[in-house]
Amino acid sequence: MVDTPEASAITLRGVSAGYGSRRVLHQFHGAIPALADTVVVGPNGSGKSTLLGVIAGVTPTTAGTVQHGAGMGTGCGMGTGMGSAARPAFVVQRSAVSDVLPLTARDTVAMGRWDRLGLWKRLSARDWSVVDTSMERLGVRDLAGRQLGELSGGQRQRVLVAQGLAQEAGLILLDEPTTGLDLAAQRRIAQVIGEVKSEGVTVVQATHDLAAARRADHCLLLQDGRLVGEGAPAAVLTDAALEEVWQLPRRV
Repeated sequence: MVDTPEASAITLRGVSAGYGSRRVLHQFHGAIPALADTVVVGPNGSGKSTLLGVIAGVTPTTAGTVQHGAGMGTGCGMGTGMGSAARPAFVVQRSAVSDVLPLTARDTVAMGRWDRLGLWKRLSARDWSVVDTSMERLGVRDLAGRQLGELSGGQRQRVLVAQGLAQEAGLILLDEPTTGLDLAAQRRIAQVIGEVKSEGVTVVQATHDLAAARRADHCLLLQDGRLVGEGAPAAVLTDAALEEVWQLPRRV
């Protein structure tokens, strides 16, 4: 387990969090290594999305501390980056975005620049260049003028990942970015995730895809809001651990 801020982008100690009276994370201890690809794995309801929300700062904690350490990278290779003190880029699931929002795909990606500019400043030529480059990387530049609600699930998810890239953050969080997508969309997103990690970005993604999880650098295995395994995926995602976490019948 990585347990020092110097080695970690994020260190969580004794974190509890939830929604209203429902607590989801319970005394969570764990760390996110800097400049690596970390996967968060666990059954539905285990706290994966809540953990990402806590790290992103959009889900409040009721106990514990979340420390953002040094070494969070310099952004997605398109600028100077935002450094360790910047807000992480949080890519939500496509189902979390309303179909009726009157936004084009390009406008949606451009929202990734708002945190740098504020709501009332106009995007510069460089901002639009970052937006268009992010869309190109995800293969959605040709969808720029299409309404978000008109896009297929895979197209919309790639637009949302492009929005995350456009933030040029040193830490990008993705909530099940490839679930339910066709193979081409899965591969495009996986390729871009690998690219941004090589460019010095810390990546954290919640996933149900065990094959993809096993290719990551680091793994957090959750059960009922608690961390039950942490480390290299090969060491964490063993048959015995998966059977225990998913309460599967033992193999004979």
